[in-house]
Amino acid sequence: YTGNTTIAGGTLFVNGSIASSSLTAVASGTTLGGGGALGNTRIDSGATLAPGGVSTTLTVNGDLTIASGSTYQVYADPSSAQSTLVKVTGTALLQGGTVMHVGPDGTYLPGISYTILTANNGVTGQFVDVQSNYAYLTPNLAYTATTVTLELQRRNAPTQSPVTEQPVTEQPVTEQPVTEPLVTEPLVTEPLVTELLVTEPPVTQSPATQSPATQSPAPRPLRFASA
Repeated sequence: YTGNTTIAGGTLFVNGSIASSSLTAVASGTTLGGGGALGNTRIDSGATLAPGGVSTTLTVNGDLTIASGSTYQVYADPSSAQSTLVKVTGTALLQGGTVMHVGPDGTYLPGISYTILTANNGVTGQFVDVQSNYAYLTPNLAYTATTVTLELQRRNAPTQSPVTEQPVTEQPVTEQPVTEPLVTEPLVTEPLVTELLVTEPPVTQSPATQSPATQSPAPRPLRFASA
């Protein structure tokens, strides 16, 4: 047939040829895939171009327009330069869109460039973003007048600074002398004893009883205590 082909829902896989269709329009929310042949093709915003695996080539016999907000899914072989490819016989007009690397997993060789788009009449514009489903890979795009290539670089593992253990210095323990409280005993003051000599008057005896010698009695001490 020669009319337009509009993908309004779901996914259309083209593994044969609908190159006689004047325009294949891929609407938002739908997907175009397969390794067949198409006529002029337009990938609208919100739509997905997903040809297939690493050995899949989708051919556009005419011009290809990739709108802003659309997605081009790409597979790349980790051990070779094979990848998904879209070959355009006319002009590839890139109005934005995102290239999404979706697989497969593996150990990717450094320095490999995957050709994901060619246009015989030239590539106009660029994609606005490129991403990978694998966190250990950093994707980049490169452009020539007629090609777009994808490069995948392994991310370097973050380098952790060695942890240096600081020596633990023990502080000397200084024993403080134990000071016993000073016990002060109260001073007991004994009362001062003052002795006074009291002299008793002499006893005078009558003549009849007076002895030849009159003796005065010895003084008798009296004690007074002062508090």
